[in-house]
Amino acid sequence: IPLKSNQLQEGTVLTRQTEEMLRLLFQNSRLFDALELIRAFIDEGTQAGAFTEEEAYHDLRIALYVAYANNNIDDYEHYISTEKWLRRVEDQAAGCGVWYYRYACALIYLSRLEEALEYSEKGIREEADYPWNYLNAAALRSHFGDTEGALRAVETGLALVPEDYEFLRLKDEIKKGSSLEEMEYHYITPEDDAQLASASPDDPRVRRKQKSVAGI
Repeated sequence: IPLKSNQLQEGTVLTRQTEEMLRLLFQNSRLFDALELIRAFIDEGTQAGAFTEEEAYHDLRIALYVAYANNNIDDYEHYISTEKWLRRVEDQAAGCGVWYYRYACALIYLSRLEEALEYSEKGIREEADYPWNYLNAAALRSHFGDTEGALRAVETGLALVPEDYEFLRLKDEIKKGSSLEEMEYHYITPEDDAQLASASPDDPRVRRKQKSVAGI
């Protein structure tokens, strides 16, 4: 069925059906399929005249979906893609904590650490009750020698998401004086993290994560 402009949602060129498909793909960790779906949607929509390519690449929702997929693929090339997509919609980022979080994540893994801290701090100011900018800010404050500020960010994060594994683990690592690379050599869930910690050096997961962290 050709895409029509009246199928688009307010504030985005995405259709409701496309967003539902993206969320299903993300739930099943089909990140590359999600990126392919977005590419196909943009190609079909521009060919059908439903929107222009410029409108698609300046769509905040699309950029955030692309960044989510890229950051979870977790390699240098996809962090570059995140940075490009999100930079194009920075003029729409006011009040959007998730934009600052995903952008700072990419900057960390591209070794642009001063910028990453700057955007994490701005994200906190833009949306103070969005927890994950405190996570990046804590790690980066610690990296730049502000241990007290790092622990304050952790405590604020824990007030927003009590007993969160990432914040609790980071708190311990800050107190131990771990490097930023050590802080980032983790996965989000304790189960995945335990598997990474116990895996042999030849395990593909270990090699992928080491390669990713090397970008810092």
